[in-house]
Amino acid sequence: MRSLAVAAALAVAATTASAQATPAPEPTIACGPGTSNPNCEPLRVRSQLFEGITLTKAQEDSADAITRRYRALHNQLRAEPLPVAAYNAQVLGLRAREAAEKRKLMAPEQLPRFDANAEALRKSDRELLAETQRRMEARQKGGDGASRPASDGRSAEPRA
Repeated sequence: MRSLAVAAALAVAATTASAQATPAPEPTIACGPGTSNPNCEPLRVRSQLFEGITLTKAQEDSADAITRRYRALHNQLRAEPLPVAAYNAQVLGLRAREAAEKRKLMAPEQLPRFDANAEALRKSDRELLAETQRRMEARQKGGDGASRPASDGRSAEPRA
């Protein structure tokens, strides 16, 4: 009886050690219509690029056409389950190309404001990606990546 208990304990220890030694696969993002995955939140309205800029009718029409084209590309991307890093890289690439196309629509006097707006969006994207990466790493370490309030009401890092 004692040897059976020892054998069971060794089996559990071996299984635990094996599970800890095997690296976790990179999480994937599966997005699509009706998906409630927080990583698939609707794309931010890229009209932020044009804040403080008065567009002509022709500029508006061209910008709308570019937005529609890139929205379709984003939707295709979200329909594929991809590793988080690959998904984020592709989204950033699409956003950069979209902004570059829209920049070409600007008159010279509109460019300083447009460039400032584009830089603010890039900074926001970087911050969002850093937060997403932090949450993913916390989940891989055994936490859920959610911030929890400390006992005094301040935000605390996730527990591992």
